[in-house]
Amino acid sequence: MEDFIARLDSLLSGPDPSAAESFMLDTLKSLENAESPDVNGMITVLSELGNYMRGVSRYGESLEYYRRTVELLEQSGSVSALATARMNMAGTYRFMGRLPEAAELFLSVKELLESTGQRTGPVYAATLNNLALNYCDMGKMKEALETSRQSLRVVRSSGADSFSLAMAIANLAALQIRAGELEEASENLDEALALFEISAPDDPHRAGALSSKASLLVSSGKLDQALECVALARSITRRVYGENADTALLDKNAASILKAMGDLPQAEKYINECLDICLRVYGKDNDRTRDASELLEQIKNERS
Repeated sequence: MEDFIARLDSLLSGPDPSAAESFMLDTLKSLENAESPDVNGMITVLSELGNYMRGVSRYGESLEYYRRTVELLEQSGSVSALATARMNMAGTYRFMGRLPEAAELFLSVKELLESTGQRTGPVYAATLNNLALNYCDMGKMKEALETSRQSLRVVRSSGADSFSLAMAIANLAALQIRAGELEEASENLDEALALFEISAPDDPHRAGALSSKASLLVSSGKLDQALECVALARSITRRVYGENADTALLDKNAASILKAMGDLPQAEKYINECLDICLRVYGKDNDRTRDASELLEQIKNERS
């Protein structure tokens, strides 16, 4: 499947990432219709489809592709590959707001890895990291910080690459911001962003770190610098995924900063873009959609 991955990477980095979806679906159809089953090929394509659908916020479709991946790996796959697929599935539950289901699945992956002696590898570290983020979403900050620090210890001790280290540090920093540990969070973000710039300047995880940095800059009154961070994060996210849930959040952050700077016309432009995405991804009754609607009304009232 090396040719498949190379072609997919090329399409995802091209001007129309949606072309990657057509390519993956065509490849999947060919594999399903083949006389001799290529199980490993099916696993690769299904997993990539799950990743793509989650990236563009089509969570129901993402879950279905991950479910099919897990089924195949349960029949013939390594523990590490099965753990990764289940972890991805749990991550999609988290993005859908189904936090108890996500936590249960993350913990089952953690137990699987521990029971097979895999406490030091990248999959174990990633599982801890995602579990920490889920704990944060559930309001369990103590557990979130403890689990995130454990993940970072695993990454550092395993001699992981710069990208993996950057992700672990950035995610801890994001949790520290939520917990009010701002000085340590700022130091960690600077380290993570330096690593991202070297290892993966166009990766969406860098966009996440930039968004966290922007929130710190806003809290210290450095609105111009914060807006620059949000603009770069938004550019990276749109280039990779187009308009998704992350793009909507970045649009909302840009609108909030512009509102604070007094640029109400631009603030209204960004919050309208955010609201359009939220309505498409979440529907009108979601908290994120309501938050965007409230900010839009505030901006309109200030303009009138």
